[in-house]
Amino acid sequence: MFEWFHRRQARQGELASGVDADLVRDNERRSKASLYLYCAAFLLLGLDALVKPLGVWRTVFLAATLLCCALGLLLGLWSRSERVFLDKPDPQAPPQLWK
Repeated sequence: MFEWFHRRQARQGELASGVDADLVRDNERRSKASLYLYCAAFLLLGLDALVKPLGVWRTVFLAATLLCCALGLLLGLWSRSERVFLDKPDPQAPPQLWK
């Protein structure tokens, strides 16, 4: 039980010291892009409610809103799964018969 905790603490120390820094940085960019897409979707919804476009423009606004939401969701899920992978400690070594 405590061995898992020590491996996790070691992994957190590795990440803090800069191991896999490029992966962490790319993952943070993905998270921010997801947040920006969600904000853009809410702004488009607000603009749609404020302006109340007619005809084709309403379809354009709704399509852009759905696209932003879908891409934000995909990037958010990708970022979350990669964060779980990066935070995961190395597996415990199997027992050896002869040392």
